[in-house]
Parts: sequence; structure tokens; C-alpha cells
Amino acid sequence: MAYRFSLETLLNLRKRRLELTEMELMRAEQRLAREAENLELTRKAIEIQRQDMEGHLKKGMMAHELQQAFGILEMLAKAEEMQQQVVSALQKEVKTLKDRRIEQYRDKELLERLKEKDKDKWLAEIARMEQKELDELSTQRHARRTQTLTNN
Repeated sequence: MAYRFSLETLLNLRKRRLELTEMELMRAEQRLAREAENLELTRKAIEIQRQDMEGHLKKGMMAHELQQAFGILEMLAKAEEMQQQVVSALQKEVKTLKDRRIEQYRDKELLERLKEKDKDKWLAEIARMEQKELDELSTQRHARRTQTLTNN
């Protein structure tokens, strides 16, 4: 008689969902790292543009050059804002996935503890049944010995 956990299918499903969430979290964290790096590059580009503008202003910049430099700076600022929104959205996604992973892990652990308790109960029942059989055999053996002794 082999042990079978009645909720094994559910446990396997929970394990698989946890694995999928962990893979999705890993991909989201990689995307977040890439986008955060892009944000940092955009910020560096803004700083370089500002330093370049300051250098040109000290040397004397023409109005159209100044207007062009401000346009580039404005474009970079918009790009930074958009990139920050992307990073913020990915940070929220990563947090949501981490929360989901924690919840799924708890569900899986709960089922695994339930399985262990169920298996312990099953083993105790098997041991009880074996002991009952042994007791019956002992009783029968004792009865035969007693009968043999009374017949002789």
C-alpha cells in the first residue's frame, strides 16, 4: 500500500506557479536593471550637455547656438522624465512580483507541511495496523500453545 497525498496535484500546481513567478521576476529585474542603466546614461548626457553649454557660454555663444543647446537639453530632460517613468513602472512590477512570490511560497509551504502531517498520520495508521496483526498472531499462537498443553 503506497502513500498518496490527496492534494498532490494542487501542490505540484503551486510549485509550478512559484517557478513561473520566479522566472518572471528574474526577467523583470533584468529589465529594471537595463532601464535604470539607461536612465543613468541619460542623466550623464544631461550633465555633459550642461557642462558643454557652460563652456560655450563662457566663450560666447551665438543666439541660435544657445537656442539649439537649450533644445537638446530640453529633449534630454524629457527623455529622462520618460525613462524615470519606465523605471518607476518596472520597480512597481518587481515589487508586485516579489509580493506574489512570497504569497505563492507560503501557499506551497503550507501544502508541503500538510503533506508531511498527512504522511505521518498514514505511517502511524500503517504501524497501528501492523501492530494489530502482530497482536492477533500472538493471540492465536498463545491460544494454540495453551490448547496443545491442555491436550497433552
